[in-house]
Amino acid sequence: MPLKNFKQMKKSIITFFLFLIFLCHAPYSILYAKPGPPTNLQPLSVGKTYFISKSGNNNANGLTPATAWATISKVNNSRFSPGDRILFKRGGTWKERLLIPSSGSASGGSITFGAYGTGNKPVIDGTGVNLPRNHGLIRGLSKNYIIIENIRVQNSGIGKAAENSGIGFYGGSYITVRNCEVYNTESAGIKFNASSHVTIDSNEVSEACQNSKSESVSLAIVNTFEVKNNTVHDNGGSAGGGAGIDAKDGSHDGTIHHNTVYGINGANAIYVDAYGRYTYNIEIYANHIHNTDGAGFQIGSESGGLLKNISVHHNIVHNALKGAMAFHNVYPASGAVQDIFIYNNTFYQNGKNGVGQYGNIRIWDELINNLVIKNNIMGQNYNFHIGIHLNTNLAPSKYTVGYNVLFGTQKNNGGFTAIDGSNTIKSDPLFVNSSAGNFRLQSGSPAKKACDNSVWRGTPNITDYDGIALTDENGAIVASGGKVSCGAYQ
Repeated sequence: MPLKNFKQMKKSIITFFLFLIFLCHAPYSILYAKPGPPTNLQPLSVGKTYFISKSGNNNANGLTPATAWATISKVNNSRFSPGDRILFKRGGTWKERLLIPSSGSASGGSITFGAYGTGNKPVIDGTGVNLPRNHGLIRGLSKNYIIIENIRVQNSGIGKAAENSGIGFYGGSYITVRNCEVYNTESAGIKFNASSHVTIDSNEVSEACQNSKSESVSLAIVNTFEVKNNTVHDNGGSAGGGAGIDAKDGSHDGTIHHNTVYGINGANAIYVDAYGRYTYNIEIYANHIHNTDGAGFQIGSESGGLLKNISVHHNIVHNALKGAMAFHNVYPASGAVQDIFIYNNTFYQNGKNGVGQYGNIRIWDELINNLVIKNNIMGQNYNFHIGIHLNTNLAPSKYTVGYNVLFGTQKNNGGFTAIDGSNTIKSDPLFVNSSAGNFRLQSGSPAKKACDNSVWRGTPNITDYDGIALTDENGAIVASGGKVSCGAYQ
């Protein structure tokens, strides 16, 4: 072999092995790629606008408010083109189900179902409407490029016990549900199954799951999603009461952020569950969870699927009776849970006084590997801040705990061993006004500029709960003074 070729081969081999060494030792901030938001389309072409009014006429052309159609059944039996809009008159109520009849396209844009006029949102009411099992009052089946906005959906499937959601999509891609109200549904308020490029934005979902253990906002087998700016609260009574927001069973590459969740009965506020499928790359940040009788977050795998690469950061959880976070154990049915990163959250007054097992972070999953809990503020929680159940055979090599602020009770309780971790700050974090829910830090707080910067170095566009930048687009630390504070606020 010529000497020149030999040298080139030697250089390539050395480069390859150096790259392998880098991968083995690279921090979370390098290996973890933030999921990008779905690029759901607005109408691109100048389509037609169709109007629906209670005083309309189905024999008219529907193309002006004066020639509006009257019923949803007219919509269901019509065909629309990409870029078209179908608008319901505000103040009207329709006791029919809406079956999305057509798809938009990438070239022509989305088909929009929305509202026109002034006053309250148009209402689609399920009272007296018979729905097939697993159908929503608004239903999309394998439809693409759809926008549902500015509509109120209520009373779907009540008393039927047939898993009826308010808004349900099955299959399809590039779908947005935004600025809607969903109230009093037998099963999920908003449900997506086997879909992709989904956005759920600025909706209010309440009194969902009246007769079902589904979730108020439910995503299963959803590829590329963004759940943001929603208010989810006060789910079903004792017969129902699933989780508030759930990404599960094969969902991947998504974000759940800037949501407010409270009043969730008998379940967890935000749940990530692999169930039986590989579920991965989910980022959960800047959510506010409070006054709920389940856990704030629950993370696990109920039925053998691998759960991997889940980031929970810059969230606020307070007054969650079963703790800010629970890693459940349904072993041996459960699957592996690995690469879970719990960074820069503020957890306050979680758990339940007098019930020892209900502390702040509860770990009883035997199959966890590489769980990292850093830079969090945990104040005045009941029983313990971080606890590992005595029956959980979790080796110390499987988890890392450090650089957290722990203030208040921290003791073994309820079968859990309390874990402090390394570089712990045991001082009052000096919140501005915790009793009023203001967990920003006063000047002089020991949590200021005190956390492990390395968890963010290399990860682009990280912000705190208020949107203050911690890193730039290249992952360089740009926080004030070059140091990042503990907790949800900079």
